[in-house]
Amino acid sequence: MSKIKKKNLEKLYEAIMQLAQGNFAYRINESDLQEDGSDLAMMLNMLGEELSNFFISSNSFGEKNMTDPYTFVLDNQLNIKAINCRFSHLFNSHNEILNKEISQFLTKSSALELQHLVNSNFHTGQTFTPVKIILTFMTKHNEELKVWGYCHLIVNQRERFYFFRLLPLKFIKVSQIEPDNSEAEDKKLKKKQVQNDILKIREVHQYILDNLHQSLPPLQIIARSANLNEYKLKKGFKTIYGITVFKFHLEKRLEMSKTLIESTQLPLKSISFQFGFKDYSHFLKAFKKKYGKSPKKFRNGNN
Repeated sequence: MSKIKKKNLEKLYEAIMQLAQGNFAYRINESDLQEDGSDLAMMLNMLGEELSNFFISSNSFGEKNMTDPYTFVLDNQLNIKAINCRFSHLFNSHNEILNKEISQFLTKSSALELQHLVNSNFHTGQTFTPVKIILTFMTKHNEELKVWGYCHLIVNQRERFYFFRLLPLKFIKVSQIEPDNSEAEDKKLKKKQVQNDILKIREVHQYILDNLHQSLPPLQIIARSANLNEYKLKKGFKTIYGITVFKFHLEKRLEMSKTLIESTQLPLKSISFQFGFKDYSHFLKAFKKKYGKSPKKFRNGNN
């Protein structure tokens, strides 16, 4: 095996392993690959983009907005010194939480994990990069809540504090788009809710068609703007249109790009930028994957 092919395989293998571990923020620098490795690298990068829009993972930090997180501050002894309202709602009252050891509200294994994180990452007091963490809390209903997020070190002249921003990790199994049923729920109201959800999903469909010129925001933001939860939008869109939100957006941008390539003499890079492809090489490879030839060859073949 040549050195070039071996180097390509090592980079591709690393990308596959990172995605398998949930690191959807990982990208291959396609220009580093030679010969026949760039096409697969492009597909892996596109897969990472799509996965990062649908999953919240402890390794995909920086890809998701931390909207409405649980936040709290610990002192150097890991006592709780400050909290936000969302975090306090997990327990009975502010007074029950403040100045108590955080370990009282964590599972035993999670408390040990937190202590290890502090000891291994902040022992010098010079760590400026936030550290990723997953914790499991015991809530006021005696239920376990697993959360992920960042821990930041804050230092003043005399003390050190640890500032946490966390979001829930939810693994939901639902087999259909309709809202949860309960025996007491009125069938008429239930049917109306489903109809409303479908209308909202169709509005998102139209929003996508109206915004083919730019990248879409994260799915969580799209869902919130449509007054849907993220799961309903993801599942409902796939049920109605047979395709995911972001793949539909990509497909339509490529279709519109193809139309302009066929019917105008606009520069190919201008067309790609017009439909939200900030990287022309990404557009070129996505176009070739869909239509079997590069945009340049496609234009020349239709003249």
